[in-house]
Amino acid sequence: MRSSGEQAKFRRDVFTANKQHDVTGRIFLICYVCNCRIDPASEFWDADHVIARHFGGTEGKPICKACHKHKTATQDVPAIAKSKRTSDKHFGIRRKKPWPKRKFAKPEPVE
Repeated sequence: MRSSGEQAKFRRDVFTANKQHDVTGRIFLICYVCNCRIDPASEFWDADHVIARHFGGTEGKPICKACHKHKTATQDVPAIAKSKRTSDKHFGIRRKKPWPKRKFAKPEPVE
């Protein structure tokens, strides 16, 4: 996990590299997933790694909160989990198997 200073620097770098100006001179960003316009002064936004950091991604792009939540849940987390499973399999690490269920004798019906 990165420190808050490193996270702030990454976010600042993404902002300065991707900011645009409209006709009135206001600064805005464009979400790289849905191409919506983000006003950084009034809307929440994130700086996202196009390729996950787990896989060595360094390029950052601005992304709106809704798209970031969806992308992380559907693409990044499953890919990282699969990568870890593959790595564990390569090194011979196996998942713990549950204890076998005990089979108790069924009680006889009382007459």
